[in-house]
Amino acid sequence: MKRSILLTGALVLLTACVSVPPKTLDQKLAEAQSPADRKEVLRLACLNEAEVVNGKAYPFKAPTRGRSVKHTPQEVYKTKALCRKMDNLSGDQGDDTPQIRAALSSECSSMLKTYAEKYPKDTRHVSAMTKICREMIK
Repeated sequence: MKRSILLTGALVLLTACVSVPPKTLDQKLAEAQSPADRKEVLRLACLNEAEVVNGKAYPFKAPTRGRSVKHTPQEVYKTKALCRKMDNLSGDQGDDTPQIRAALSSECSSMLKTYAEKYPKDTRHVSAMTKICREMIK
């Protein structure tokens, strides 16, 4: 009896520690109820993916006195700027023309091509950003 109580308690503790995997972009997009929600999901996903580069690139340590200086690669700034440009696409502001969409699409593809050449093993980031660019520009 005592053994079954301990076993049950341990089982409850173990199941409480199991983490739930994060939702994928497809799941988040499916849950978005309005175009504004969808746009916000894509904007946040794009900005979060831009930070992926910051974790990989440039293990930089500046010569400082007892503290390290965080160095953000230029790629992160450029990717975030591209995310903001794609987020600004809307018919209300007058900047939603086929030429602008084509320019953003080519900018996104060239940025991803450069990233893929620099980090050939990181196919997850490239495929995620490709999907985000495609969804934001369509």
